[in-house]
Amino acid sequence: MQAYDIRDAADRLDELVRRVELGEQIEIERGGMIVARLAPAPAAASFDLARLDALAATLPFDPSDSVAEMRREARY
Repeated sequence: MQAYDIRDAADRLDELVRRVELGEQIEIERGGMIVARLAPAPAAASFDLARLDALAATLPFDPSDSVAEMRREARY
């Protein structure tokens, strides 16, 4: 893991972000102390709509009925 002074990192931010996108971690220092770490963001979890629909089908009530009832009872 490479470390950069905060001013140098600011000047090279585009390059550093590209390297992080490729999986590298980079430390940022201020006054010789590590104050931040650039690391790849975790991959977003995939959303399976079919699985959600299957779950909704097992419920003893229709969730949309509950939402409709809440809207009817709402006081504006």
